[in-house]
Amino acid sequence: MSSSSRRHFLDSLARRAPIATAGLVSVLHPAGEKILANASPDSDDFRTKARAEYTNSITASRDTNISPKEAYDSILNFLSSNQNDGAESTKLALDVGAGAGLSTSYLFHELGYKHIDAVDWSGDAWRSNVEQTPSSVRFFELDDDSFFGTVADKEERKYDVICYNFAINPSKAVRVARQYLTETGVLFAPVNDRPEYWYKQTYYKFNVNGQVVQKSQADVGAWSVQFQPDVTSDTCIGIWCGNTNGFFAKRQARSGF
Repeated sequence: MSSSSRRHFLDSLARRAPIATAGLVSVLHPAGEKILANASPDSDDFRTKARAEYTNSITASRDTNISPKEAYDSILNFLSSNQNDGAESTKLALDVGAGAGLSTSYLFHELGYKHIDAVDWSGDAWRSNVEQTPSSVRFFELDDDSFFGTVADKEERKYDVICYNFAINPSKAVRVARQYLTETGVLFAPVNDRPEYWYKQTYYKFNVNGQVVQKSQADVGAWSVQFQPDVTSDTCIGIWCGNTNGFFAKRQARSGF
């Protein structure tokens, strides 16, 4: 979907949703860090108790907000459906800033992407809200840069859809699109209106060449497009940034994180 002034960063900011986990499994990814598999081998459904409200964000955990529902409506409006009359599709989606799993749920249920890598540097919201996941949905408690540098690169993953749920710079959006999309894939993200400016974003859809193929209005529904920022950016300013929300300390404490 998962993905920021106190109202900007708490009330109108869009980012990630919390999810509660059933059958949590601890495994190791290639860098040796624990990830949350949260897979139920006998289940073919994804379920989160997280919900969104129009115009308002909802606190999902200490470090994660659920975006206003307009953000999730935008996912449905900008991304193509993967429904194909019941046949199993192998198309792969990446949900960055998955938070409480609400954006993951939209990709899974509304758009029909059954194979999803969900990524978030903090798993608190996911653990609190995600109730059930199939083995085809994997959650990684990693920031996006660490995920790309270890999991995606090692597995040579290319995605048909990449959905960001937090603000990123234009240059990052272009780089990720060029490196990690399939030839027909798209990346959808709230992109800073100006590089390093974290107080205003516009939704952009990119193709594999890093070209913008569609963008939203400056306002989405009743709220201004403003999201929690990219914690990995050194230029980030505010309570949700890496030097104030614990991200930098967590990354330093964990090998390879």
